[in-house]
Amino acid sequence: DLRQRLVVIEPELLHLNDEIQNLCKE
Repeated sequence: DLRQRLVVIEPELLHLNDEIQNLCKE
């Protein structure tokens, strides 16, 4: 089910977003 996959993927995306923001700060 696609919705199930999104539930799994979303936290990963949020984590990646944090990583990218940290990189941009430097």
